[in-house]
Amino acid sequence: ADGHIHVWDYGLGLLEGICKGHAQDVTQLKFLEPYPILLSCDILGNICLWGVPPAPAAVRFQCITRIKNILLEQVYSVVLCCASFPNEDIFVTGDEAGEIKTRSLKEWVKRFNIQPAPRREAPSVQELRLRRRGTTTIPTPAAPNPRTSFNDHVRGTGAALADPYRVLPMLNQWHAHDCVRSMSPIQSKSELITIGFDHLVKIWSLEGICLGTLRQGNTVFEEWLFVPFTEKKYA
Repeated sequence: ADGHIHVWDYGLGLLEGICKGHAQDVTQLKFLEPYPILLSCDILGNICLWGVPPAPAAVRFQCITRIKNILLEQVYSVVLCCASFPNEDIFVTGDEAGEIKTRSLKEWVKRFNIQPAPRREAPSVQELRLRRRGTTTIPTPAAPNPRTSFNDHVRGTGAALADPYRVLPMLNQWHAHDCVRSMSPIQSKSELITIGFDHLVKIWSLEGICLGTLRQGNTVFEEWLFVPFTEKKYA
């Protein structure tokens, strides 16, 4: 409720750092694999990208970029869910107005020199016990300035500031539901499943083409464009 994001080492149960920058409640969190980046959204329509370990120290637990989720009427809409497609460097947001937006990370990671993080395997129970036995104190990380960002950091170095909407270009936008409540990516097909308050479940391409709709109590047959992975593989 205070807008602070606490990042924990789930293996040791240690607090690694605190991301401060949201002035109101946070509505959504998502790690944008394979990069050491955390995406967060709040009830004011803000979308923030944070550096997390093993990101460079200059951006760790700092708000690197902040944008507003603006509708066509120039008013903001709260992001309620998000998804990412690591193979294509794309992340997707769904908001309370029923809009879905896809944005590219390619220019952004190039601009800020963010490298993919090595994948960490979940430790076994025995490893966790051994690691926790050797831990006697829980370090408290230094809290960053609540209004600091990577742009503030590069301003002092004389580096050129980046336009956040230019380095995070929107690829596609479409109206999906009356309100997008949840979404899940189909990684093998680069497609998206969404759920809305209109009691519908829809499958989309990343270009905004509806491939199929699930309706409660629906008795009318609808031709689907979506092809299940098993049918495509063994046809």
